[in-house]
Amino acid sequence: MRPSPLDRKLLRDLWSLRGQLFAISLVVASGVATFVTMQSTLGSLSIAMDDSYARQVFADVFARLERAPERVKERLAQVPGVAAVDTRVVAEVTLDVEGATEAISGRMVSIPDDDRPHLIVPHVVRGRLPEPGSYDEVAVSDAFAKAHGLLPGDTLEAVINERSVELRLVGEVMTPEYVYALAPGSVVPDDRLFGILWARRKMLAASFNMEGAFNDVVLTVARGSNIDGVLRDVDKILDPYGGLTAIPRVDQESHWFLTNEFNQLRSLGSMLPAIFLAVATFLFAVVLSRMIAQQREEIAVMKAFGYHDATVGMHFGKLVVVVAVLAAVLGLLAGDRMGSGMVDIYRQYFRFPDLEHRIPSRLVVLSIAIAFGAAVFGAARAVKRAAGLPPAEAMRPPAPPTFKPTTLERLGLGRRLPVAARIVLRNIERQPVRSGVSVLGTASGGALLLAGLSMVDSIDRAMDLQFRAAQREDVTVTLGSPRAAGSLGEFARLPGVRHAEPFRIVASRLRSGPRSRRVAIEGFTPGGTLRPPIDESGRPRPVPDRGIVLTEKLADVLGVVPGDRVIVEILEGERPVVDVEVTDTYASFVGLSARMDATALSRLVGEGPSLSGAHLLIDVERKPDLDRYLKETPLVAGVGSRLDALRRFEESTAESMGFMAFFLVFFASVLVVGVVYNDARVALAERGRELASMRVLGYRRSEISAILLGELWLLALIAIPVGLGLGWLLAWATLQSMDSELFQLPLVVYPATYARVSLVVAGAAVVAGLVVRRRLDHLDMIEVLKTRA
Repeated sequence: MRPSPLDRKLLRDLWSLRGQLFAISLVVASGVATFVTMQSTLGSLSIAMDDSYARQVFADVFARLERAPERVKERLAQVPGVAAVDTRVVAEVTLDVEGATEAISGRMVSIPDDDRPHLIVPHVVRGRLPEPGSYDEVAVSDAFAKAHGLLPGDTLEAVINERSVELRLVGEVMTPEYVYALAPGSVVPDDRLFGILWARRKMLAASFNMEGAFNDVVLTVARGSNIDGVLRDVDKILDPYGGLTAIPRVDQESHWFLTNEFNQLRSLGSMLPAIFLAVATFLFAVVLSRMIAQQREEIAVMKAFGYHDATVGMHFGKLVVVVAVLAAVLGLLAGDRMGSGMVDIYRQYFRFPDLEHRIPSRLVVLSIAIAFGAAVFGAARAVKRAAGLPPAEAMRPPAPPTFKPTTLERLGLGRRLPVAARIVLRNIERQPVRSGVSVLGTASGGALLLAGLSMVDSIDRAMDLQFRAAQREDVTVTLGSPRAAGSLGEFARLPGVRHAEPFRIVASRLRSGPRSRRVAIEGFTPGGTLRPPIDESGRPRPVPDRGIVLTEKLADVLGVVPGDRVIVEILEGERPVVDVEVTDTYASFVGLSARMDATALSRLVGEGPSLSGAHLLIDVERKPDLDRYLKETPLVAGVGSRLDALRRFEESTAESMGFMAFFLVFFASVLVVGVVYNDARVALAERGRELASMRVLGYRRSEISAILLGELWLLALIAIPVGLGLGWLLAWATLQSMDSELFQLPLVVYPATYARVSLVVAGAAVVAGLVVRRRLDHLDMIEVLKTRA
């Protein structure tokens, strides 16, 4: 079947406008790709999480305590709303893996001695679970096994209740409780230095004097039950046994980190595509309006030959559909590739049994709808105008614009400018709407580019402040239980230690009205230099000898400012509840925490001077000696290295944020080039007759190029500062949308970043101008100057 005349015309229009339409399709595709990347990544993670939680029976309520007899389980099971209860023994241990030089911390979790159904079922990745009745078999987290190259049949040493025990690895497992496995006091997972071990209940009970008792409980809640009431009843039952306040799933550490990451993805996935698609809508409107304006005679001829208004509108609508289809295909392909890359990054530190990148059909349909929506919304007015243009009016050329002196000319300054410059300024001022839209379009690309690059700057600054200004120690040693303050001298005498500063960590819950958070309060010794509170510039801030000092984010979450008071519930020892004044706030970029003067904290807890561990400055060359000593010290529960934490942060969080920043920069560059190129082509199409006339009158190519490109480059020059200002606002909005209790990035834009963005916008304008200059040099003056009928 031969194509109709209108279809042949459509093909010619597509070919003649191929550069402009392809640039628009790339902008739309960028928005679609951003949307698909974020939504598919979020969806893949959500599906993996929901599947893991359902198959492995993830609990709804978690509680830790000191020690309770097993009979208490019956009372917990009778709490209204509780569907199932499992009691466990959980303990912190120190591990020694062959080939590892560092001290490794671990956590042992009991599994029932029989094979009855229970909560939080481990998913076996390789091998098997320990046999019932075994006293030396363990299964370990698959990430820990992978980090150390462990396989079923290998052995490792563990310091259990101050005794060294050899354990045999029989399996590698995952559980939803440790999708994001953090060592105590850490905010970044490190599978090399922290591992989870599962053993049978009898083995752990015998090792930790827990026969007939438990120190950890998990519960599920019946659908529709009041979980707050369950939490209150569980706390009431466990309080006499040193209960540390039951928490719902939303506050469980691993799940809390997951939901914070999901919120960031959800926020970026809605904000960024909207910017791309808004600019694409504007481009559709501009290009199609200009094309219809140039084809007035063709529209009149079509209608004179009997084509209905709807047929003419459909003809131009087909052009829009072609661009939308191309954009949707490109966006889906790019989104699939980038979403797969993001899932690969998340797979490294979110341990799910089945985490695969998926793009559901619903997302495909929605992405196509978004592409078509941007195209149709942008082109609707122009298509409607083409369909409704009367033939008699279409045969006449459009009325020329009204010309009048520009502001510069009225001020008498225009005479001092060359002719080309006056023409450029006149054209800009006489079409303020078009000029303003061109500036805004180019500026939006620069703004996105600045927002992407500033994210990299903010990550770099946050890492510098957190791991160099706020954390100045080389190694942090945590003890299994608090010791007298006089133990600090023992830390100072460890191999390679040059300086030691004690710290005391106390588990607590802070309340202000209905708001509360469970945080660790760190006792700070006056004069300490290794872990000082800092301001946003990295300068140390003193800790007053009274009251409590909160991180700025924690103060914001609780809704308090210095001078307000908070309720502090101590979750250990005698568990006092006191009213304390907030005396100051300090900057922190990872997690929530609080500080108090060490002496004031000891009085609050009701104990003498004590320490939970020490921050150490060491001789780096003697670190292997220190590691060997700490591995053989039963009292040591954990060892953390600042450089290891920095490395892991770079490998995980910084990598994922850096990936997002990379494709944001890439797509922003596409947006800048697309907008500038379309501006240049539209200007050439609109002023072709004028420029050709000037050539006939004797103007040189360089002179008419100066007129056309001067306008393009002047608008781009104006767009640069506008884009930088909008970019700063967009960067602020992006960081606000990503702000969470997990990470808080400071807004930082280095001068070099402003320079890079300016160069990219200027470079895009120069390249687009040179491309158009080439077309200008080959302008068919006879064709352009034909008299219109």
